[in-house]
Amino acid sequence: MTSENGGSDRGACLEGSVLDACCSSSAVAELVADRFVLIDERLKIVYANPAFWAAHGPASGTTVIGDSLGVALKCRHAAARQSCGTAEACLTCGWFQAVQACRAMGSGKQDCRILTAHGEAVDFAVTVHPVRAAVPGGAVWACSLTDTYAQKRLRVLEKVFFHDVTNLAIAIRGITELLDESGEDIPSLHEMLHASACKLVDSIDRLRTLRTAESGDVRVWYSPQAPDELMQAVAKRYQEETAARCLKIEVEQQRQGFQFETDQELFLLVLGELLLNAVEASSRGEQVSLGYSADGGRAVFHVRNPAVLEPYVRTHVFERSFTTKGAGRGVGTYLAKLIAERYLKGTVWFTSQEPEGTTFYVSYPASASGSWS
Repeated sequence: MTSENGGSDRGACLEGSVLDACCSSSAVAELVADRFVLIDERLKIVYANPAFWAAHGPASGTTVIGDSLGVALKCRHAAARQSCGTAEACLTCGWFQAVQACRAMGSGKQDCRILTAHGEAVDFAVTVHPVRAAVPGGAVWACSLTDTYAQKRLRVLEKVFFHDVTNLAIAIRGITELLDESGEDIPSLHEMLHASACKLVDSIDRLRTLRTAESGDVRVWYSPQAPDELMQAVAKRYQEETAARCLKIEVEQQRQGFQFETDQELFLLVLGELLLNAVEASSRGEQVSLGYSADGGRAVFHVRNPAVLEPYVRTHVFERSFTTKGAGRGVGTYLAKLIAERYLKGTVWFTSQEPEGTTFYVSYPASASGSWS
């Protein structure tokens, strides 16, 4: 059997008795639009249909046969270990849970989010069923992967948009009503109205940037920037949220400042998302700190808050649509990592432990040449 993807190993990836026992499954899979693989008891791929090859087949022409699904999809957790099921995050992975359910109950279906080692995100509905045939050497399971990105992403973006925009619109309406009732020109209310309108524009721009960033259409404009000024700008942008939560923001100052090259608006978006994430994770009266340092030709910024993340949360931070704030949220850390790493040549990571709390870091090169200005 030879597929249109080129090469007999892509269209027919089973051999011998395994092919004979599973040929009906593989023949049907050739006609299925969804991505489809057959896996053995070691969770290794023994067959992949053309739809899977088209989406995830290596450009070099090498095969995914013999790889675990996480390795084939370039999952960040599987990439370091070259296998599925051995990382802490695997215990809560939808794909791994579907396999375990299939082993225990004869079938399994779960939603699966994967963040790749390259910062890309995929969302699947995974269904696993046993192949109803006696296969020498062990069982074989059929696994279909339905891409749920469009449906889920639209729902998430709609909820985030309506949540943020509605709250800001209500604030603007309330301020204008106060102005009407007073019949006076009150400067403080004008300032509040202007600030709310600016935040409304920022919210719209934020989601528009997310959409363009995921499609690869963001333009980057580099210019020299002073870290102290950038951190003050971020703190000012979110001072209303911190005041409402009775939090303190400490902006750590450096005695000897420096400049580095970045896109100002994209940088403020990244650090702002990390700051907002820290603010929302903090309790009344706690302190969130912003700081930076120079480290071997790179500018390293950090955002720290006292709360420590639960183990489950740690394994899913940065995944698209993952959130602890309720359904329909989950944009902040994913957007920060996407913008910083795909467009600003940065690296984003975090630590979370007692007694330090949780600290998110983002590191940028000083300039295209790597030298300080």
